[in-house]
Amino acid sequence: MIPTYFPFSIMYPGTAGRFRSCWRMMRIYLPTEEVRSLVTAVPGAEGFLEIFAPADGDSLTVEEAYRTCMQWKEATLGADVSFTKVLEHGTAPFFDENTISYLRSDILGHVSLQKAKREELLLSCRVFLRLALDHDMRQIEVAEGLGRIGSMEKRLFESIRGTDEDNAGFPGYSPDSRAFAKPQDLGAQMARERLGAWSAVAAADPLPSGLLVTDSSEVMNLLLEVFPGLKQVAKIEYIPDYTRVEDRGALVGWQEDFSSFMERLVSGKSGPDDGPAPPIPADIADSNGPVLSVFLLPGVDIVGFLEMFAPALSINGASIDNIETGNLLIGHLSG
Repeated sequence: MIPTYFPFSIMYPGTAGRFRSCWRMMRIYLPTEEVRSLVTAVPGAEGFLEIFAPADGDSLTVEEAYRTCMQWKEATLGADVSFTKVLEHGTAPFFDENTISYLRSDILGHVSLQKAKREELLLSCRVFLRLALDHDMRQIEVAEGLGRIGSMEKRLFESIRGTDEDNAGFPGYSPDSRAFAKPQDLGAQMARERLGAWSAVAAADPLPSGLLVTDSSEVMNLLLEVFPGLKQVAKIEYIPDYTRVEDRGALVGWQEDFSSFMERLVSGKSGPDDGPAPPIPADIADSNGPVLSVFLLPGVDIVGFLEMFAPALSINGASIDNIETGNLLIGHLSG
């Protein structure tokens, strides 16, 4: 079973390293094929992420709309908000609390969209994901930059004061906290909108997975509100960084057992009371590693999940009757 990372189109390098210890491959949805190289350039992504982007011929339109949005942003950077409320030639205000859709219509109008309502909605969702990807890439760059600064500071303290033991009482020095910058939760902004746009793109996948995974606490909290029936069925502690695992054979063996455990839950062939998930082998576990909590949503499959957040878009343009339905599993990496 290949899990799908959601509701983002890019992940932090550290996240990729932890997820790769759980699965050999992970699926990720992109707004356009044109951004593939940007996403796979993140350390740990190449050879691990299986890319899916809608192949409907609208990628260039999405990219053009994205560039138009960025041009509008640059053109209005620093302008007073009243600038966007000015009436021009009797048209609707460029921005108004009651007509915020005007901005989207104005931008998309520059790319001469002649689409049916469903196609236009999907296109809008893909443009949103493209803009979100741009935002998330910047957050990753900031985290990497802070991490490099932290590492340089750590080496500087070590060169001045000696070993970590010698530095223990030195003011301002903490080797554990300065090795890497703690990344921001990418879902902290517009979590529900991200889920809606992501679900619209996921609906274009003819074979969506019944296992979704995220590293966003905000997204997970939102899902717990939307789906009160979510039940935690597994808690895997001490997940190591794949790049630091020496015994790859032991890791592969555990991955196979863990995958079989989840496949049985998704198919309904076993329930959460039929036995616990296999723990990480002690010889490869990371005592400071994060926790993967797995939640079961009984009676709701991936189709029902996507329709909850993108109700105006039918799955794959029609339906996916050929997909074996069952339960839905959601994994949350935290800590």
